[in-house]
Amino acid sequence: MRPLEALLTGALVVSLAMRWLRPRGRQASSTILAMIGIFAALHLFFDRPRWEMTPAYLMALAAFWILSSDLRRASGTKAGESARFAAIPSAAQRAGTGALLALGA
Repeated sequence: MRPLEALLTGALVVSLAMRWLRPRGRQASSTILAMIGIFAALHLFFDRPRWEMTPAYLMALAAFWILSSDLRRASGTKAGESARFAAIPSAAQRAGTGALLALGA
């Protein structure tokens, strides 16, 4: 495994572990999303995509979709209102999405 592939896979494992931890703030979710995005961009630019990494690419898309749901605004809020964001998922939802990511891993 190439070094950038290992970093991308490690970032995905960290995002997987984040699903079982206690509810986190928006800052932690955005940091993990940025880490996944940077490692994926570096890997795709320098190492070029490989078909062997397809499960990792799919897991990155799933992690991006799941973690970006923490950053969505609650319906009906205006752009200037930063206090009302969608609620952090419950423990059952976090365990369910974490189990799906673990199955993908």
